[in-house]
Amino acid sequence: MKDLLLIPEQKCGSFHLGAHYVCFETRGSPTFPTLSEKEQQLLQELNVAKVPSSQHLQSLENLVADHPTCPELKNLLIFYYLKKKRLKKAEKLLVTSYKEHPHNIIVRINYADHCLRHGQMQKISTIFSGIYDLSLLYPSQKVFHVSEFRGFMVLMGFYHLSLKDREKAICYHYLAARVDPHHPGVKLLEKKLYTPSPLQNLLLCIKGCFVKIK
Repeated sequence: MKDLLLIPEQKCGSFHLGAHYVCFETRGSPTFPTLSEKEQQLLQELNVAKVPSSQHLQSLENLVADHPTCPELKNLLIFYYLKKKRLKKAEKLLVTSYKEHPHNIIVRINYADHCLRHGQMQKISTIFSGIYDLSLLYPSQKVFHVSEFRGFMVLMGFYHLSLKDREKAICYHYLAARVDPHHPGVKLLEKKLYTPSPLQNLLLCIKGCFVKIK
């Protein structure tokens, strides 16, 4: 099938992940049968705009209020809040969205990322029911969009890095880089994994000095 990649089962040391199919089709503005033609037009305008206007955001906020059971609209609003650097609004919405839609993939990833950034990594196990494999977490879903797969792998990489489990963090990063190597989140995880800290640089320098003295 076009734009479909099979990520085979992964086994490396203590790391084990089931096989996944990843879809790379370009996502335009989302469409929802329950939305009116005018509402669909708003989503198309948002998709075109690199930075949404305040009027766009207000219209999207109204749309979310009119369709409170649609997590995809809330995910979109969170995304545009972040683009407009309205961080407090984004964080407030992602927290409430998780309470209302705890099983949505993107909602889970957004909330778990929020918890990691606020030093609440103990919540991650609860968010994902102790399951760190998309194929097991969503057994009825046969294909994952690249944004879902990459987002989950990057999150798991940072989570396991915070647990000092570098082996698994490297494996999650490898899979994220396999599907989307240039994404900022993937590059940041790579930097965290492979860039020596100032202390590591100092230790290497000291070691080098001892070698020269000998």
